[in-house]
This record gives sequence, structure tokens and C-alpha cells, in this order.
Amino acid sequence: MERDEVVKIKIIPPPGCGKKIYEIDPLLLTHRDHLDFRFGRYLRLREDIDKHEGGLDPFSRGHENFGFRQSVTRITYREWAPGAKSAALIGDFNNWNPNAAVMTPNEFGVWEIFLPNNADGSPPIPHGSRVK
Repeated sequence: MERDEVVKIKIIPPPGCGKKIYEIDPLLLTHRDHLDFRFGRYLRLREDIDKHEGGLDPFSRGHENFGFRQSVTRITYREWAPGAKSAALIGDFNNWNPNAAVMTPNEFGVWEIFLPNNADGSPPIPHGSRVK
């Protein structure tokens, strides 16, 4: 998603306290310690997702944010590579030069690059280009 796009975000409410399940199925009480542990892990993950991704709905729509995205003024490319030390977008559009389009990471391992349109308004990566 480009930074200047407006998107309606569906809000998914946070979970309850996680205790009603024991009222529904009292047989689960024998596993309460482990179930409470797992539910606690879920709550921490959910809190991180809400804090850093804006909620479950935007988080689940990551496919709309990664790969190539073309706007009126540029092409954006994003890739999740948390273990990478460096990343570059290379292809026939930049003569396979590994230094021409170096990507930058964010704190979550998402690497991205913004390539502005050419001076004549044409996209920086022509249709049919080979890239890697």
C-alpha cells in the first residue's frame, strides 16, 4: 500500500479474558495451566500485532503490501527477509548492477525500495523486464 492511499480498516475486537472456555467445557480444567500459558502467548502476540501493524486485518493483508506496487509517481518493491544482511533489486532495467537499487530494511525485517518514475513519466522498470 502506498503511503498516500486511503484504506478502510476493519477492526477486529481484542479477545476476552480467555476463561469462558472453562465454563463451556469443564473437562478443559485439567489442562488449564497449559491453556492459560498458550492464551497468554497469544495475548502478547496480539498486542504486538495491534501496536505495530494496526490490528489483525491490516496484518492479514500483507500480500497487498509486498512485492511490486506501481503508483502514479513510482514503483515500490518490498520483501520480508529478516535474516538478510543486505538486499538490492537488480535486473535488466539497471544493467544488473547490484549497487544501483539498494534496499533499506525496517526494524521488522521488511526491505523496501522506492523507484521514482523516469523524467518523461514512464515507469522506472519497463513492463517485461527481468529482475531478481
